[in-house]
Amino acid sequence: MDLDIIVFEEVLDHIARVDRVLTMPGGSLLMAGTSGVGRRTAVTLVAYLHQIELFTPKVGRGYSVKQFKADLKNVSCLLNIDTFALHVVDTERVNYM
Repeated sequence: MDLDIIVFEEVLDHIARVDRVLTMPGGSLLMAGTSGVGRRTAVTLVAYLHQIELFTPKVGRGYSVKQFKADLKNVSCLLNIDTFALHVVDTERVNYM
């Protein structure tokens, strides 16, 4: 895996938090905030390090609550398979227009 990232203090903070939460039994987290501060990078890196399956929905102009529920249902079905340790739903932005 080739990894080209810029590491600054906020990214390291996010990596530490994500690692701490996702390695706890039953750990889950929701990360929100302005774009460009390293949330996606932190989640992706920690998921890779711990061999955690990462799910990212395809959010676009036509993405609706109905589609979100369908994605959530598909992910919850995958959780019953023993080969998946955890699924993280990570959306960059949701556009309701």
